[in-house]
Amino acid sequence: MTSVSNTPSDTCHVAPSGNRCRAAFSGDLAPALMVHDAEIEIAGPTGRRRVPLDDFYVEDGAAHLGLMPDEIVTALHMPKSARASGYGKIRVRKAIDFPLAGVAVAREGHGNDSRLKVAVTGTNSRPFLIDISGLSTASAEDHAYFAALEKHIQKAVSPQRTTMIAPHYRRLSVAALTARLARGL
Repeated sequence: MTSVSNTPSDTCHVAPSGNRCRAAFSGDLAPALMVHDAEIEIAGPTGRRRVPLDDFYVEDGAAHLGLMPDEIVTALHMPKSARASGYGKIRVRKAIDFPLAGVAVAREGHGNDSRLKVAVTGTNSRPFLIDISGLSTASAEDHAYFAALEKHIQKAVSPQRTTMIAPHYRRLSVAALTARLARGL
């Protein structure tokens, strides 16, 4: 009988010559929950703790969860929200389900008082929120705002060279998808 270990492997099968695993995180649900301020509850030998979902993931493809030994996720908490949101992803001709790049966008408020939250997946070793607080708010017709949003997203992501689609294509795709979703909200 073979034992199974929950500890990270010493070898990254995506980039075996590196000193850290650069495998891209490819899950749909995490960014969709992050834009709604989801938190997870973790139980372990020292008690319970709550962590924002964005802080739970680590930029390491082999050990991408921020769990200590003997800890387990026991609950997901999502506050009530009036945010409208959407999620989209790119994939190869609908041949696979996991995202090669995905984005969740949520909008809170209306008109010039609205605020956007953006989270991405499939580009880096972890899903993460992108801080867009430096961008001014805009209406759906403000082309300059959406051009600035796309440029900001392109700078924030670091697509890995470890999937079947070129990193630059995924960078451009996730930025365009962000703008499309934001316009729709």
